[in-house]
Amino acid sequence: MPRNRMRVLGITGPAWIVRGATFYAMIGLVFAGAFSVWGVQRLDSAAKGGHPLFRVLIIPGAAALWPLLLMRWIRAVRSGAVAGAHP
Repeated sequence: MPRNRMRVLGITGPAWIVRGATFYAMIGLVFAGAFSVWGVQRLDSAAKGGHPLFRVLIIPGAAALWPLLLMRWIRAVRSGAVAGAHP
C-alpha cells in the first residue's frame, strides 16, 4: 500500500490513537472534576459531606471510567434517588 494512502488528513494511524486517547483523557478530567464535586454524592450517600481528600482521590478513577459513571449519574438524576440511601 502506498505511504500516502496510510495517512488520513496527514496523520498516521498511531497518531490517531494517541489523539483519541488524549481526547478521552481530557474529557475524563473535566468530567472527573464535576463528578467529584456534584456527582459522587448522587451515586453514594456516604460520600455526602466526605473529606475533601476523598474527592481528590477519586479523580483518577472517575477520569478513567467517565462513560460508565456518566451513565450512572444520569440514571440517578432521572430517578431522583440517591444510591446507597436507606429509606
